[in-house]
Amino acid sequence: MKKIKKIINIIFLILVFILILYTTIILIKKFVFKEEIPSIFGMKSFIVVSGSMEPTIETGDIVFIQETTDIHENDIIAFKYKNSVITHRVEKMVDNGGNKAYLTKGDANSQVDAEMILSKDLYGKYVFKINKLGNVVLFLRTKAGIIGISVIFMILFLTYILGFKKKNYSEKDEDIIDENDKYIELKKNFEKLEQEMISEDIWSDIDNQKDNSKITSKNKSKKKNKRKKRRGKNSR
Repeated sequence: MKKIKKIINIIFLILVFILILYTTIILIKKFVFKEEIPSIFGMKSFIVVSGSMEPTIETGDIVFIQETTDIHENDIIAFKYKNSVITHRVEKMVDNGGNKAYLTKGDANSQVDAEMILSKDLYGKYVFKINKLGNVVLFLRTKAGIIGISVIFMILFLTYILGFKKKNYSEKDEDIIDENDKYIELKKNFEKLEQEMISEDIWSDIDNQKDNSKITSKNKSKKKNKRKKRRGKNSR
C-alpha cells in the first residue's frame, strides 16, 4: 500500500512540475519575447470558453494546436477571428484568388460561419485536449487561485521535508537496531565460545586426573610387587 501511495505521489509531482514548466515557458514567451500566441515545439494551447464545438470539445477544456498548413476537410482548426481565437471544424476548402481558404462550422452550430478563414489567420490543426483543465487554469489566474496554489505547494513542500526527515530518522533507528542485534549476536557467540572453552578445560582436567590416578595405581602395584619379591628372598 505504501509503495502504491508513493508512486501516486511521484506521478502527481511530475505532472505538477510539467504543468508549471509549461506555464512558465508560455509566460516567458508572451511577456519577455512578446509573442502573441506562444508555442512550444510548434504546439499552441487555448482555453475553450464557448460550447460551439460540443460535444467534441467542451467549455473549460484546453485544446492543443499543432502549427501546420496541411489542412483537410473535417479537420478541426484554430484561427484568429477579430480579437478572438476560434476552434471550429473545416466544412469545405475553397480557392481565394489562388490561395487556400476555409469554410468552418462549430459542431453545435446549425450554420456555417459567415466569413471564410484565410491562411494568414490560421494557427494550426487540433491535436488533442485535456478535459476541464482550462477551468483550473482560469481559476489559478484569480487571487483566490494564486493563494490556493501557494498553500498547496507549501503543504506539499512541508510534507516532503517532514517525510524526508522521518525517513532519515527511521533509517538511523534501523541502523541502531542492527548494531544492537550485531552486538547481541556477537555477545552470544562469545559466551558460547567461552562455555566451550570452559567445558574443554574441565574435560581436560578430568582426563588428567584419570591419567594421574592410573599412574598412581601403577606405581602402587609396582611397589607391592617389589615388596613381595623382597619377602620371598628373605624367606629363603
